[in-house]
Amino acid sequence: MGFAERCQAPKLSTLKTDYPMKKLLLPLFICAFLASDGRTQWKGDFFRPPAAFGVHDASLFGSMKGGHLYRYAPSTPDKWVFADTGIRPTFADKMVRAFGSVGQFLYVGGGGVYRSSDNGSNWTLSNKYLSGGEITAFDTIGTNLFAAAGGTFGYGIFRSIDSGVHWVEKDSGAIANVSFLVALQTSLFAATTGGVFRSIDSGNSWKPTTVKDGVLTFCVIGSIILAGRADGGVYRSTDNGDTWNYMGASVLAKNYVPALVTYGKYVLAGTEGGGIFLSTDSGVTWDTTNMNTGLRSTVVHTLCVFDTFLIAGTDDPVYPDGNSYIRPLSEMLRKSGVKSVAAVPVRDTLEIYPNPASGLITIHGSYSIERVSVLNVLGAEVLNMLNNRASELTLDLSHFASGTYFLRIHSANGTVMRKVVRE
Repeated sequence: MGFAERCQAPKLSTLKTDYPMKKLLLPLFICAFLASDGRTQWKGDFFRPPAAFGVHDASLFGSMKGGHLYRYAPSTPDKWVFADTGIRPTFADKMVRAFGSVGQFLYVGGGGVYRSSDNGSNWTLSNKYLSGGEITAFDTIGTNLFAAAGGTFGYGIFRSIDSGVHWVEKDSGAIANVSFLVALQTSLFAATTGGVFRSIDSGNSWKPTTVKDGVLTFCVIGSIILAGRADGGVYRSTDNGDTWNYMGASVLAKNYVPALVTYGKYVLAGTEGGGIFLSTDSGVTWDTTNMNTGLRSTVVHTLCVFDTFLIAGTDDPVYPDGNSYIRPLSEMLRKSGVKSVAAVPVRDTLEIYPNPASGLITIHGSYSIERVSVLNVLGAEVLNMLNNRASELTLDLSHFASGTYFLRIHSANGTVMRKVVRE
């Protein structure tokens, strides 16, 4: 989701199809459940039983185990509405395992790939030349859309250059059981039961990295990539996957890690048995202080960051098929002793104007700007622009769908993230 696919990222990842109304409803919703119990920060029974979450154009989507796709609509009596019109009524197709987004299009994967151009109201099958396997992940590099097929029915990594109309297999069937994809600049990484594979040529060729044991998920924070290990802990690379360090001394090393998400400079990990962990130093050290208060289970299999909230899909002693919980991220970071709770760094000299914008925006700073990446709310890169190291850069957002985007700005002063709204 990519920040991709499903929300773990993730690649994580809060709450209304009508965005302006969301701003009014969310504070009321959160205040209501916090007032109910001052000791319990998590609110349960948010959506159950959860299989995966995804975000597109300021809307939250949830897939249930056993089938059906929903869109969050807090103004309705049940809070969720069906959003799977056009998806075949079979078990494998209705149970969505992955979300992806390119421009105006939203993609879901399960027993096939479906595409929607109207924010999930209607879906069409988008499987041409895509064969084998359950679709487990999506991510993008520019306008190239990638899908991974894994599980018990087959495998492969496929690429579409026409928004999902046609697909071409790009790994020659050599990479099995892919659980997650993530892009870092122009490189694409695949998490598999046999380790991490990397492509540096838009998926045309793949090579194994030095990580040989099972990996379940990824997240990217700045130029650093983290990989959640099936046997516990995370791998960390600071050189585009050339080398990896296992964070074996971390408390996270004892826990199977199926979910990683980022929120500004923070990383959160969902684990099987240890609950949720927080890292404030890009995955070097981890802490659980006040992270799990109110969760009935510490088996967390999915995380989603949406707006300023964290959603956790868990096992549950009351509901055997699982449950999901929601909590304000600012409250979690405050309780954990993190001094700053801003989603992005604010102590820089960058100006972005106009914001919101319907077309051109200008980025101006006192340091030279080297490169800017535009990410959608799933974390997928939709634009990457190099600069001539001048202190000003203009971007054209007119061809993007309306919604929230994030700018990853690389300058001589470091890398920062800023949010911009396309009207």
